Amino acid sequence: MMFSPYGYAIACKREGDILVYHESFANNQPSFQMGLLSRIPFLRGIVAFLSSLGISLRAYLISHKLSKGEDSSFRDFDQWLFLQLLLNSFLAVLLLVILPDIFAHLIASNFLFISFWETLLRIFLLIVFLYVFSLFPSGKRLLQYHGAEHKTINAFEAGAELVPEEVEIYPTLHTRCGTTLFALVLLILFILYLPFQNTDFITRILTKIVVFPFSLPIAFELIYLAWQDKRFSFLITPGLLLQKITTREPGKEQIEVAIIALQEVVRNA
Repeated sequence: MMFSPYGYAIACKREGDILVYHESFANNQPSFQMGLLSRIPFLRGIVAFLSSLGISLRAYLISHKLSKGEDSSFRDFDQWLFLQLLLNSFLAVLLLVILPDIFAHLIASNFLFISFWETLLRIFLLIVFLYVFSLFPSGKRLLQYHGAEHKTINAFEAGAELVPEEVEIYPTLHTRCGTTLFALVLLILFILYLPFQNTDFITRILTKIVVFPFSLPIAFELIYLAWQDKRFSFLITPGLLLQKITTREPGKEQIEVAIIALQEVVRNA
């Protein structure tokens, strides 16, 4: 999936053919890039995240239908896909909130050390999950497509010709990837969770789930600062390190699909 201020495009490979879906935004711009919302610190991060999440979820549903040769509309409710999304949400809460909390409280008793161990365990569990995920053919292929997206965007921004032979020489890392934001979130939670470490288990878990989204606008502002001022570029480093796990070197097939998606977005900009 490729995204621009004017719309997004999805490209899927099915039985040797590349299927493409494109959708333009109303008024040519998504809401988080319009007017006052784009200028209010912290609020812009929340709106940007919700808008991006909605687009990503819609793109996921469309790509699922395209890959199965189905109509990309949403007339029929796919209960199995809905259950899969619920399962993924529960897995995220389990890996990022519940398990790190349980193990950290078994290891330490001081609230500061609890947050320290919780942060390390959260990162460790995420890395283990991504490693196991990459062992499955479908998981590895998804990470390759992620790498292909980054290579293609890097090539485009460098002014290179968008052909596989040119694109493949570019890196699989990109500073504006959502992974960069998420990596910073994992570290910010160290501070946000500190006041709740000595409460009872149920209260602590529920509070942490509620507090979790508040880390997103903070991370967004820090990343934005890093983009504006090179002195703060170190804030992007954790995300680039995490991208070494969330991307894989793509093959020619994945690069071709990414190129077509980007060309579709550029053509309709």
